[in-house]
Amino acid sequence: MVYFIFLLWMQFLRDENQTLYLLSSKNICEALNRNGQTVCSCSLSGSSNFIDKHDTPRLESALDNIATEGRYLLVLINSILDVNQLEHGKIEFAQEPFNPATCLKESVNSLHLLADKKEQTVTVQCDEENHVVLGDSGRVSQIVINILSNAIKYTPAGGHIQLRLETMPENRYRFICTDNGIGMSEDFIQHIGEDYNRAEDSRISKTEGTGLGMSIVKGFVKLMNGTFTVKSKLGEGSTFIVELPLPPASEAQAKAILNPLVEEADKSDYEGKEVLLAEDNALNAEIAIELLKTIGLHVDWAEDGKQAVEKYESSKPNQYFAVFMDMQMPVMDGVEATKQIRASKRDDHMVPVFAMTANTFSADRDRCREAGMDGYIAKPIAVKEIESALREIKI
Repeated sequence: MVYFIFLLWMQFLRDENQTLYLLSSKNICEALNRNGQTVCSCSLSGSSNFIDKHDTPRLESALDNIATEGRYLLVLINSILDVNQLEHGKIEFAQEPFNPATCLKESVNSLHLLADKKEQTVTVQCDEENHVVLGDSGRVSQIVINILSNAIKYTPAGGHIQLRLETMPENRYRFICTDNGIGMSEDFIQHIGEDYNRAEDSRISKTEGTGLGMSIVKGFVKLMNGTFTVKSKLGEGSTFIVELPLPPASEAQAKAILNPLVEEADKSDYEGKEVLLAEDNALNAEIAIELLKTIGLHVDWAEDGKQAVEKYESSKPNQYFAVFMDMQMPVMDGVEATKQIRASKRDDHMVPVFAMTANTFSADRDRCREAGMDGYIAKPIAVKEIESALREIKI
């Protein structure tokens, strides 16, 4: 179990840092240097410590620490990538149904370990629990996470942070975060949305942060036609207010979100069935194989797209239950490999094919669909995402 979690952690670092390499700049390197080594060293040294001790309580604590630092690292890296997208005008917003109250609560829950580490009290209040709106829940969640992580960082141990969701007229929703932290000067508030900007204060010199969070919030809110307001007093705390227009979803969409049909996957549904996995990185392949095995699947591994096509062409009819295809591989990438499988004259050329990649832009999803792929699973992958993809095409 420990080894498997360690593999997941390493896969995450590899996929995200590979993307960062392509976006390298002086500011990005400085931002990563500010926190990256601390986070990685803390998490990985913690993992090496508990691997040797076989102490269950300490094991659980170490895993919690890895999860905590991992979430923080994810926020850090996403912030850097999002700033790059904002600068180049490549941000795209989905228009899908979601529950704002659920979005707020899940965003807060993703950072609860960070707050617990500082023995802070975080409370959440929503005046409406059952509204369903249309918008980009992922971006709304990033806004909340950036504001909350900022509050956690700059609120002393034992402090209090309150988040509220208020329903406003004309289909607008107000997200409010109030803390009793160190606060900000009037002068600094004027510069709070600038990239890589942090207040100069001896109390925060050792506080982790890139100075990107508020820049992300400001950029997202502006593009979503919302408003972003900051109220603060030095030494007393801060209040961040985000107001967004979120039109109501249809009645059918609201029903599906509020009363979802939960289908529990049964391992027997997949037991003994064989899938083809195309993945050029051995570490990523090992992780994917272990995940696929947990739901009973047998995995045949191909090290690139060309090898995947060759394995498919030489396989027995309907041998493969599905194909899981990495997008970026040497020799032949996942898109071209899928196109060749779809162009085959075999009767099973419509075998379900799923993309597995760290690329999350809409353009990447479009390339997958155009190549004939049936679904898209973002890395770092999770069992529930695999099961969901399989259910969606009713395998």
